[in-house]
Formats: sequence, structure tokens, C-alpha cells
Amino acid sequence: ALVIHHLFMLDPSIEGDMLEEERIRLRKKWFPKLAGKRLLTSRQKKDRAHLLSNIEHCRDIAKKQAEYENGSDVPLQVEQIDKLKALPSLQAELSALEKLIETKAEEAVIDLIKNPPAPLTDLRRHDEHRVAHISKSTRASNIEFWGGAESDMPATASYHTNENPSTAEFFRNRVQHNNVTRLDT
Repeated sequence: ALVIHHLFMLDPSIEGDMLEEERIRLRKKWFPKLAGKRLLTSRQKKDRAHLLSNIEHCRDIAKKQAEYENGSDVPLQVEQIDKLKALPSLQAELSALEKLIETKAEEAVIDLIKNPPAPLTDLRRHDEHRVAHISKSTRASNIEFWGGAESDMPATASYHTNENPSTAEFFRNRVQHNNVTRLDT
């Protein structure tokens, strides 16, 4: 980012020097990727990681089977053969999950491709959050330095802002909104 920033400083004329068709093509490629990373729930992420782990384990078993067929002295056990038989169904389940993510991601960003959000101007944390984290015991022993008001210590209290939802919540809400809108029409 700093290199790109320095390039723009060296030659400001290159800023915005891209055809609109090329921008739309890039948005069609990148926006679904960005949204797809945020659409999975924690349970779906765990399930996906479990599937990937099982698939990798099955591939290791397949390598052992190939080694045995090429003259290795160690045959596969019955449990390993059963796991190897499950490989196609695991791959199909992973493929279905990834297709679902891709479809939801495209739905979430469909109108952002032609009308993208405004670029961020200030990437620093919000002023309210620019406070170091302090443990409960440190907070309790030094409460007089903050005037006794925990509300003055946003990093130590359970401080939540509802005005700017997380990116995951933003994209999940867009998918739900698009589904409701589609049902209404």
C-alpha cells in the first residue's frame, strides 16, 4: 500500500486513469471474493475446515494405496479403505458449500458493482477505539485516573457501536435483503 501511495505521489495523473469497463470487470471479480470471506457463519467455517481436513486425510490414504500398489509392504486397513470411499462425497459436499458461498456473495454485491461504496478516506481506528486494552485488575486498581467513570474507558468496557456493522453482518444483511426483495417482486 505504501509503494502504491508513493507512486501516486510521484505521478498524481495516474490516479483514476482506468476505463469504467475495466473497473466493473475488477469489481465483478473482487467484490464477490471479499463478500464470500464474510458470509460464512462460525459453524460453517468450522464445517468447511473439517471437510478440508478430511479430504486431505483421504488424499494421504490414497497416496499410501498408490505406494502399496507400487510394491510397498504396508497394506491399507479396512477403516482406511472406508475413509477413502468417502472421498467423492466429501469433495461433493465441499463443492456444494463453496458454490453456495459464491452464489450468496454474488447476490450480496450485485448492486455494488455498478454503484460502489465511497472509498475510505481515513483508515485509522475511530477515536473512541484508540485506547490501549487494559485488564480488569489494572482497571480496578487505577480507576481514579479515569475519574471513576468506566464509560470514559471504551477499550476496557464492553463498547459496541451499532452505526457501523461488521463486514460479515453487512454482507449477510445484503443477502437477506436481496432475497426479501426478490420474493416481493
